[in-house]
Amino acid sequence: SDQKIQIAKEALKIDPTFGDAYQVIGYAYKAKGEFDNAFAAFSKAIELTPTLAYAYYERGGITFLYRNDPTGAIPDFEKVIEYDPDSYLAYFAKGRIEYAQKKFDAAIASYSRGLELSPDNTDALGNRGNIYFAKGDYDRALADYDIGIKLKPDDAVSYHNRGLIYHKKGIP
Repeated sequence: SDQKIQIAKEALKIDPTFGDAYQVIGYAYKAKGEFDNAFAAFSKAIELTPTLAYAYYERGGITFLYRNDPTGAIPDFEKVIEYDPDSYLAYFAKGRIEYAQKKFDAAIASYSRGLELSPDNTDALGNRGNIYFAKGDYDRALADYDIGIKLKPDDAVSYHNRGLIYHKKGIP
């Protein structure tokens, strides 16, 4: 991650208006768990290149999860839909908005459509699994967590959530 940050900073020395470099820095900070630094980098990426749908999505995700402000994340997710309306990312952003508004069935439909376009997206599988879990549909939640774990074996959150379901179902 530090190497990616260094390479991106070198690119910025050549072209300080290169928003994509800040997006790379944002992903690197996110991977390190430095969410405030990631938020700042994604914000700078958006400032320089206002059409970067991924930067809006990631910044919205930080606001949603790590700043615990689902409603505050909605404007960033709406920008994703505006700039990339037919992409899997737009469906995931729509799902996040619907989840924040407690429209669980609509959110499941949005995530499902996005997963048709990007079936290996572990974040979307986890998010859809969380909605199933919240609705008490443990079997569907387990299915999403299981697929997510197969795709990303180090996904601690999916293991944790799967354990919670096993506990609720009385599975030792």
